[in-house]
This record gives sequence, C-alpha cells and structure tokens, in this order.
Amino acid sequence: MPRLVMAETENWSCKCLAIVRIVSQKCGVPDFKKEFIEETTFNSESVAKGFPDFMSFAELMDPEKGFYDQSGDKVTLAIDVTVKETKTGDK
Repeated sequence: MPRLVMAETENWSCKCLAIVRIVSQKCGVPDFKKEFIEETTFNSESVAKGFPDFMSFAELMDPEKGFYDQSGDKVTLAIDVTVKETKTGDK
C-alpha cells in the first residue's frame, strides 16, 4: 500500500481542485454538487475546517430533498480530488 509521505513531513503543501457531491438517495433527484475549480492550497499550517456554505444541515436531512437515507441512517458523499502540485521539506 502506498504511503502518504506528506503526512509524515512537517512542512508540506498541496495545490488541488475538488468536486464534492452529496449523492441522491431518491430516484429522479440529481446529486448536489459543488466544484471548487480554483486551485486551493492546503499546507501543514492550514486549519481548514470545511465549507460553511456547502448545504445547510436542515436541507441535508430533509426527507423530501432525497439526500438522507432514513432506512440506513446515512448520507453518501463522493469527492474527486485532482492534485496539481505537492511540495515537501523546506517552506
């Protein structure tokens, strides 16, 4: 299994693009998708805590919206990340 060397290094950075989807659990309802098309840089000093404006919790849990699977008590996420550049070592 490949190792994530960056996780073992104090000084690292990673530029990436991402597509985050909440997978619809209801037939005929499309997935909810946000594309982060501008390169985002994450690094060893980053304190990123998510995306506060992605979707409200009330909307996510609304059975009519079709994203929450009540029978399985779950939400399914699909995340595609494209890494554009990584750096390790000195800042």
